[in-house]
Amino acid sequence: MSAYNCLANYYNRFTQEDADYSKWVQFVLAQLPPSAQRGVDLACGTGKMTRLLAANRLDVVGMDSSQDMLAQATAQGGKCRYVCQRLQDFSTPSKVDFVTIVNDGVNYLQPNELPRLFQRVHSCLKTGAKLIFDISSYYKLSQVVGNNVFFVDDDDVTCLWSNTFDTDKVQMDLTFFVKQGDLYQRFDEMHVQYAHQTQQVVQLLSQIGFDVVTYDCYTTNPITTTTQRVTFVATKH
Repeated sequence: MSAYNCLANYYNRFTQEDADYSKWVQFVLAQLPPSAQRGVDLACGTGKMTRLLAANRLDVVGMDSSQDMLAQATAQGGKCRYVCQRLQDFSTPSKVDFVTIVNDGVNYLQPNELPRLFQRVHSCLKTGAKLIFDISSYYKLSQVVGNNVFFVDDDDVTCLWSNTFDTDKVQMDLTFFVKQGDLYQRFDEMHVQYAHQTQQVVQLLSQIGFDVVTYDCYTTNPITTTTQRVTFVATKH
């Protein structure tokens, strides 16, 4: 089964304690200039950030490569627009004021895919516009997530999450047991996230034409050796 076929149904529930979107959107809004109006929320998943940005009177389109995740986003209602598109193929018909990629979207790209993404975002942004995104840090994927097993056991679903870290990536094997009447049906998914080095990402963005500042998980605090989520604010020259 491909990634997010089953997880899409439980994504909001499973991430509500680890992903504080209400806090994150306040950070994003504080970084945007008052003139910002139009933007794109890439790797939008179930549209949590997309809807929060739209609720603040921004014209934002959510984009994701998973039709299952976009189905969940659409089911949440609201006036948001969604497009099925891969990160690597990102494009817009006209330039926008901001682009966001929250909650690990960039970690799903291999290192050699990052230049294409950042170049395409750069070409779609107005001068002075912002690219705001995060990555799960190398420390988090190698030391916290990697080679560990986690589980969620709710009344209607149980999820086992087994991780294997190897050099620069972590393979995440998820097994779901979904209650259906008196029985449980099993579903399996496999995800791969890549552990990007923060300084290498900064250098790449700078070479492409961004001014870059990094923060510790959507705060104004500087990153440390144990930062688990690095937030990048990249401004187009």
